[in-house]
Amino acid sequence: MIYKSLCLVIDVADPLSFLAHLQVRSVEQTTGSHVQRVPVALRPPPAELINADHPFWLQRWEQAEALAERLNLSLRKPCLVPWSRKAHELLYHADAAGLDEAGELLDLIFQAFLLKGKDIGRVDILVGIGQSVGLELSETKAVLDIDRYEAEVSDALEYARSQKAEVPPVLIRGHKHLRDFHNDEAISTFLATTLLEFGSRTHPSLLNIKTTVTNMAGYQRKTALSPREVFSEAEGFLPRIVGLTRANNSSHTATYDGAEGTVTLTAHRHGPYTDVVATTDQLRTSRMDYEVQKLLNRFPYEPGDLGGPGSGDPT
Repeated sequence: MIYKSLCLVIDVADPLSFLAHLQVRSVEQTTGSHVQRVPVALRPPPAELINADHPFWLQRWEQAEALAERLNLSLRKPCLVPWSRKAHELLYHADAAGLDEAGELLDLIFQAFLLKGKDIGRVDILVGIGQSVGLELSETKAVLDIDRYEAEVSDALEYARSQKAEVPPVLIRGHKHLRDFHNDEAISTFLATTLLEFGSRTHPSLLNIKTTVTNMAGYQRKTALSPREVFSEAEGFLPRIVGLTRANNSSHTATYDGAEGTVTLTAHRHGPYTDVVATTDQLRTSRMDYEVQKLLNRFPYEPGDLGGPGSGDPT
């Protein structure tokens, strides 16, 4: 399987992937760009089936439900979270048949599970969805019964693991990643900055974003703190010092808004360290960015370090 330099890793049984897919679709329609969808199961077999109240999935559901409300979408909570492997095989089957160039089948699978409450782990349900885009009933059933696209599904999972993107949704361009759910504005900004780096042609609608974003700020720091400790430190610092309030969050991302602007923190653990990235919508000379740099300098690099001001502290 060939993966394009610009792709979105998704799972059709994941509500956050559904919302990310919709936001990317909005950007595609505005900019004329195309983002390849790479289906990867959050919990591939032999992981056990879980119900919708399992802590792992419930956390994602509650976050997605709040986000969907802002998008005027009403999600329907399922009773059981099915394995998504068969649905992903159906996507590969449609792609091989040349019947899903516009991504209609992906939309229908997402909608069947998250808007209508159907069990997309059942072959008969998937065959019916496939028929609606022109796939032949008996052939589709046979394809799913014999796991014809099992290799493609496994290959996608290996690709995601190689990119450290096995927890969708993740938007990938080259070696750059935008993890978790982000709105269309943040996605456009990500595409603009990566287009600058990779030297690709840019759609006119991204030109203003490109011009602006080169003056905006992003900062990175490695720390011995865990992601939870990073966000705990930020929670005590940003509201008190900069007057920001937490707008949304996940286990790896938190966004803070206020009169001074917006800052998004991401924290991902890699071995003994956590990579922390802070992105703001303000100029590097702003008070917001000064304080964000001070926050990052509070994170200790090695266990036992005190953190705090150092050679990188703003002056």
